[in-house]
Amino acid sequence: MLQIAPHSLHRLRSWQEAYVERERQNRAAKPKPIRINKDKRRFLIDKVATILKTGEPTSFALEAACRHSLRAALCLKGLDWGQADAIAADIVAAGLRQIGAVRPTWQQGQPEWAQDGHNPIQRERCRQCHGKLPEDDYSDRRVFCSSTCRTNWHMTAFRSKTNADDAAREIIIRAA
Repeated sequence: MLQIAPHSLHRLRSWQEAYVERERQNRAAKPKPIRINKDKRRFLIDKVATILKTGEPTSFALEAACRHSLRAALCLKGLDWGQADAIAADIVAAGLRQIGAVRPTWQQGQPEWAQDGHNPIQRERCRQCHGKLPEDDYSDRRVFCSSTCRTNWHMTAFRSKTNADDAAREIIIRAA
């Protein structure tokens, strides 16, 4: 049987009482949700809409960067993470509505989507260099003629997305 010395038991009880008191104070001191004023919200929505319009290949390409940047700027202003995330999500959604972006269905988002998924795209040319793919490999999955073309394509796409993300963050952090 485990025995606890009286001084250890006293210490454990005092820690537990302090913990319970801190929890009680935290529950009682819940901050009211902070809202931003109409003018600031409208300004941020316009900025986000402008950024989202520049997204390539779709308007949704910079959605995460905008939401992250807004959330970070709001957290730096003193909001807690949950409130900042809710406000950022609302502003980005309003920006997407403002530019008329319609989220595609799951099927339309798949790489091989053509018409109801029944007609996969047959590629004959490399996506990077536009050279002819080997004739024995006109499969619906082959996109590049070599690993060099594939690497170059992905690195170019990564660089352009990173540059766009950085620009979006700078604009939003300055605006917020």
